[in-house]
Amino acid sequence: MGDLFPDPPHRVLVACSGGMDSVYLLLGLWGCRTELGLDLAVVTCDHGLRPESGADAEWVRHLAWSLGLPCHVERFEMRESKRAGESVEMWARRLRREAFVRIAKRTGADSLALGHHMDDQAETVLMRLCRGTGTGGAAGMARVREVEGVRFVRPLLGMRREAIQDRLTAWGREWREDVSNADQDMTRNRVRHVVLPSMCREVNAKSVEHLAAFAEQLRGLESWAAAETEKALAGCLMDGVLELGAWRAAHPVLRERMVFCALERWGADPLKLSREAVLGLAAAWSEPESESKRYETAGLRLIRAGERVLPDAEPPAIGGIRLACGSRVVWEPLERALSCARADAVSRAASLKSDWRGALTAFCREGAFEVRVPRRGDRYQPMGLKGTAKVSDLLGGAKVPAHLRKRWPVVTCGEAIVWVPGFRVAEAWKAGKNGILRLELGPVSGSATL
Repeated sequence: MGDLFPDPPHRVLVACSGGMDSVYLLLGLWGCRTELGLDLAVVTCDHGLRPESGADAEWVRHLAWSLGLPCHVERFEMRESKRAGESVEMWARRLRREAFVRIAKRTGADSLALGHHMDDQAETVLMRLCRGTGTGGAAGMARVREVEGVRFVRPLLGMRREAIQDRLTAWGREWREDVSNADQDMTRNRVRHVVLPSMCREVNAKSVEHLAAFAEQLRGLESWAAAETEKALAGCLMDGVLELGAWRAAHPVLRERMVFCALERWGADPLKLSREAVLGLAAAWSEPESESKRYETAGLRLIRAGERVLPDAEPPAIGGIRLACGSRVVWEPLERALSCARADAVSRAASLKSDWRGALTAFCREGAFEVRVPRRGDRYQPMGLKGTAKVSDLLGGAKVPAHLRKRWPVVTCGEAIVWVPGFRVAEAWKAGKNGILRLELGPVSGSATL
């Protein structure tokens, strides 16, 4: 269990319903709290769906008190918070998750411990496979997962239900029984009480262990595939534009994932983003096309211009972003990094533009810089140019792609334009012998977001 809580101390919120699994989890963490450096608190939820649910919550409160731990009780009212089309199970799960995150943040807890065990994992994997899921769904529940900045940890995924029951019984400990868990009108309960026991009897006695092991193996493959997707996407998604030629060169297994990741980065609502929609776009982009086409999915409008796909929307109105000396930030309209750092001398070689996709560099004197998108009528005088020129004319004359021009960064100091990446620094801001700053627009790497 110690691998779940590295580098102590940790403040851990333990979710306890009073049932066998969560009681064992709470007692187990309490027993090793000193060894692992854990500062524990308890949270329990009263959904108000059963007459005895209030008594269950009070029972948990008393258990926490007996252990010397604070207990937070959350009570929900379904008629006030249930959304249209939301099942009771979905409603309860959503409110629990929201309450867990809210209380963890309020109390300063960095982790939330949940009592899911191996049998729960096997049930989850089997149900998802039967309903139709991708590899991510078949990977089941993660042992560690971050939710809105809180680590959700499941220390018991390696334990069988009967082992937990045997240990609690040996300790002489009691727990609460939720009678709704025996209701076989609910699909999960039928899987728990009928399907899985039948599989263990009729197919393989270790069906539960094998399903859980399959999920763990698949989660490892998913992690690897996610990393490969990010690497492949970096080669074909830049400045918010997907280059379809490079996308088609990727492995077919990765292309679907790359489309999903690109849609998320462009702002698609993940809750509305179906696999069918992703597959439809992947199929539509699989062949070269010269005509422009438009698509709409998950609240996002896209335009395809030949071999490029990008959001069909105006760039965000970002401006007045401070670029301090020593800082490195992400310029979101292009998904590139802007940096400002001190330099010992001006490098002529570094100042030369190679192409618009590479690093663009300039050297200037010190100032209080800000970054914004181009404005109508912007003019400045690049070093060596007689008189000023329109920024729009400079970008057009240099053949900066049209879809990037409204998104291009402009570095300013007050009302004066200091630098437009790809061109020379302003004549009035050229570097002297002292106080030299290096400005650079390049690929994103370890940057903070504007």
